[in-house]
Amino acid sequence: MERRIATGIALMIALALPAQAFAGWGLVDLEIGAKGGAGGTLWTKPTSQPAYLMSQDWAFSQRRGGWSGTGGLYVQLRLLKCLGIEVDALVEESRIRETPWTGSSWELTAKAVTMHVPVLVQGLLPLPGVRIGVVVGPEFVFPMSTSAQLSNAPPPGVPTPYPFKVDSKFATFLTVGINITPTIGHLSIPVDLRASYNVTQSSKYDDRVAWNSPGDIAKGFTIHYQDTWDFRLLVGLGYAF
Repeated sequence: MERRIATGIALMIALALPAQAFAGWGLVDLEIGAKGGAGGTLWTKPTSQPAYLMSQDWAFSQRRGGWSGTGGLYVQLRLLKCLGIEVDALVEESRIRETPWTGSSWELTAKAVTMHVPVLVQGLLPLPGVRIGVVVGPEFVFPMSTSAQLSNAPPPGVPTPYPFKVDSKFATFLTVGINITPTIGHLSIPVDLRASYNVTQSSKYDDRVAWNSPGDIAKGFTIHYQDTWDFRLLVGLGYAF
């Protein structure tokens, strides 16, 4: 995991170094800065659900919504002011939750902290005092940590502590978005609205959730947590050389 994160940061540095040499020719603009924001996430309903679920709305067998918070650094190169490439290194915390028992306030929450490294191609329209752009490209997601949280008392017959676990693995998203960037001299204030779809997550239930004892929800389960969709609003501050 550390090697993959280091590779993303090294890519940002590799893009920044040659740009400084061309910036003086007026061909390339280099911008470095930070971005942060929040958004919503979606876990879509898994397919190929096993019979032991008995059509119950539990163990993350249905659609779940969540939220995320994101922050990190970015490097952007612009060629002739109308074509760009941006690489980000963003740490994101996201979570989804469910209340698996009808009539009970018992709640299960799956949480993940991940490193997102989008590599985005940008089409830019430079206007006086503002840039407007559209972006598209892959986004590589590296798991950093996961945790399982339980709140309120479980219903009768459920053991305490309840064996609920969360893990995750590397994923690739396809990211699209729009960007509006007011500029004041060398300073930029990028505002990004992005939608990311997980192209590597399996849609099958058994690939997303593993029960300790199939058919016995009281024995607990493990969720292989990844967001299917990730929607983010990011605001940043950058400096253009």
